[in-house]
Amino acid sequence: MEKGKGCPTPMDPKSRLRNRLAEEKVTEKHQYEEAVSCLTYAAITTRPDIAYPSALVGRFSAHPSTAH
Repeated sequence: MEKGKGCPTPMDPKSRLRNRLAEEKVTEKHQYEEAVSCLTYAAITTRPDIAYPSALVGRFSAHPSTAH
């Protein structure tokens, strides 16, 4: 582990997501949940580096917007 190489994170650590505002366009909830579940499956099986971003976007499954 001492000679291990680091890798860049796939998400900007300074980015902040917020709840959808009333004037923002609503995305299709079913498609959003399907995309989040695919990301979560990839994070569990082969890509642990995307576990945090997939969990973060999963928090907005109830009211997704185009920003998410």
